[in-house]
Amino acid sequence: MLAPLKLESGDRKSWVEVRPHNNDPGVYSACAMEAVADLGRGRFQGLNGDVFFMRFEKFCDEFDRFILDRSLSPTLEGEYDSYLSFSAEGNRVIFSFCVGDDSAEEAYRLRSSFEIEGERLNGLNDYFRALGQTFSS
Repeated sequence: MLAPLKLESGDRKSWVEVRPHNNDPGVYSACAMEAVADLGRGRFQGLNGDVFFMRFEKFCDEFDRFILDRSLSPTLEGEYDSYLSFSAEGNRVIFSFCVGDDSAEEAYRLRSSFEIEGERLNGLNDYFRALGQTFSS
């Protein structure tokens, strides 16, 4: 099974984790997506235990180009307006995200962003390609 992916802010006070449910070909593949921020005076968090991500091939191709061309902003879209997105501000790599979920009456969204280490991009590209294989099987 593919290990969870955890992206942390530089101060380690905020993080997002994507946890695949399974890697079985032909079986519905979704992920739990959780975001947590330590605000000092309290903790703020959101969790959707069943997010299905879409268009992995397009995202992975754009993410691969983003490693060298920081004018791009690859975004992996999921259900309920959930997403993982990468952009650049000068030499800084900015990770933006939304954990979304819906009930019959309401829509819930937790959106934020933080800087991540640019050195992680190559490893992230490998991870997203592997995750995409579980969704396309």
